[in-house]
Amino acid sequence: MMDIFKSLWIKFRALGHYTLIAGGGFLIDLILFLLFVHGFSVMPFWASMIGMLCAASFVYAFATRRIFTAGTGFRWHKWAIYIAYVLVTMFIWSGIIASLIAFGLWPVLAKFAILPLTFYTNFLFMGWLQEGRIRWY
Repeated sequence: MMDIFKSLWIKFRALGHYTLIAGGGFLIDLILFLLFVHGFSVMPFWASMIGMLCAASFVYAFATRRIFTAGTGFRWHKWAIYIAYVLVTMFIWSGIIASLIAFGLWPVLAKFAILPLTFYTNFLFMGWLQEGRIRWY
């Protein structure tokens, strides 16, 4: 019975660590997004892509050290695969953000609106990439 609680605790702790790391990535993304949209008048689509790419690199670098190690840690070829995944999904997320803004949603709210989906899909993909399995918790 204690093994079940220990296993659940380890999983909860790993998800908590990922939440903190991804939260830091989100702050990087949001700050860069708002800086480019409001400070440099960059179109929201491109500003979102710049912020997401920087944030994804940050999250990958730290998550591979703390959560998704599976004995491997940071690997350049897996980082390249993750960035390729991020580039593909960035077009989708950036398009959704641009559409939400076009419908009148404030840019910062548009970023928050997609956060649960981006957070969880990135978590699933990174788990699969680093450990060869999808971590649903």
